[in-house]
Amino acid sequence: MTNKVALAIAGNAEKKATDRVKAIESTEAVTYETAEVDSLAAVVVDTEAASSVRRAALHQLLLAQFANPTFSKWQKRFITTLVKLMDDPKPEFAEAALGQLVKLKVLAAQTKLLTILRSSDNAPISAAKALQLLRYDVHADAYPIARELVDNATTDDRTRQAALRLLAADPEAAGLFEKLLKSKEEAPEVRRVCAAALNNMKPKAYQKFAQESVLDDHEDNAVRVQSLTALAALGDSKLLAGNDELTDKVK
Repeated sequence: MTNKVALAIAGNAEKKATDRVKAIESTEAVTYETAEVDSLAAVVVDTEAASSVRRAALHQLLLAQFANPTFSKWQKRFITTLVKLMDDPKPEFAEAALGQLVKLKVLAAQTKLLTILRSSDNAPISAAKALQLLRYDVHADAYPIARELVDNATTDDRTRQAALRLLAADPEAAGLFEKLLKSKEEAPEVRRVCAAALNNMKPKAYQKFAQESVLDDHEDNAVRVQSLTALAALGDSKLLAGNDELTDKVK
């Protein structure tokens, strides 16, 4: 079956979804030209089509992005298709589109993700997922919003942790990580994210905390284990010198 015949089946809404999927999967992405790309793009953005059909078409376009030597000729068409998907009623397609666009550093995706963070009501993806995707192309505009989400008591744990992971790229956030790490009122998962970030930003500050937490019998066990692992990996003789109790813990 040629690409032309297969894509005619793929674009026929009267055909069974399984037949359309098989037809799409039978096409050779490496040989696509503009006509094939346009045909698949039409299927991808067709919200009346079965998700399995749209998913197969999107997969083939994503495959062609890397396998097709003429991709540069129709990249703009591909990006236009993805931009249309950013507001797709089905989250999986909006997420897939935003993920690809942000990796391609398309400004529209960055703007959309920041908008979702400012107001996630009726958003195609969650704030946590938007934060995760922003890490592929972090702009300074995202940092203040991420800080607000961290400080907001109504922010759910998943979103808060995602905001902290994004802030790990902000050199100005070291103080925030240190403060949250030292607060035993914070959830252990949040403190562990902060520990990893602080260790990268200010290793000496983290080492000091790690020493103290390992010897603190009232410290959360997961935090102590993380601290102990870090100290053992460092193997800093100066750090351990003269502190038999700490040395025994590390051993």
